[in-house]
Amino acid sequence: MKILQFYLPILLLASFASDAQNEPNNSPASEAKIISEDTENIEVRGQRPASFYRKIVIEREDQFFAKLNTLVTSDDFNVTCEQKKKYAFSRIRTRYCEAKFVSKIKAALFEEQYASMSLSQILKAEFKSLSGPNAQLKRRISNRNSDFLNEVKSLLENDPELVKLYRELEAAKSTLATAHPPPVSK
Repeated sequence: MKILQFYLPILLLASFASDAQNEPNNSPASEAKIISEDTENIEVRGQRPASFYRKIVIEREDQFFAKLNTLVTSDDFNVTCEQKKKYAFSRIRTRYCEAKFVSKIKAALFEEQYASMSLSQILKAEFKSLSGPNAQLKRRISNRNSDFLNEVKSLLENDPELVKLYRELEAAKSTLATAHPPPVSK
């Protein structure tokens, strides 16, 4: 019985092979003609996903800001990046990089404006402010931002390694924008 199980598949293959040889029009030229008529040509273009390029941008940002944080004179000019919700009631998180002084100004302004409000009043006030940023917040940040930008500019002029990291960051952002352009809003 074991011998039959071993030889049966071999005999079946041999009989199929002999049948294939006895068929007419089995020449290589006729096979090529059949293949060319029945075969579809499919062109595949590969592209890396946007997440691949975003990871590179995040890595370059982290490298640049780590170097910048070691060079700045004031602790308020240290830049941190983190995933935050744009609005309190949102589930969508976005990566934000901001200097420490911006966080301090936001916290102080929040304390001034919302200290005596309940949570529902705070949410209503935040919902009303969705149409545009708070003018007082913008003014306070812009006053301090000019000092920050002047210091970053002087550091870029004096530190070639920081310039190299900045160029790598800009190149990564450019590559992301070229490979996956942002959607055009109507």
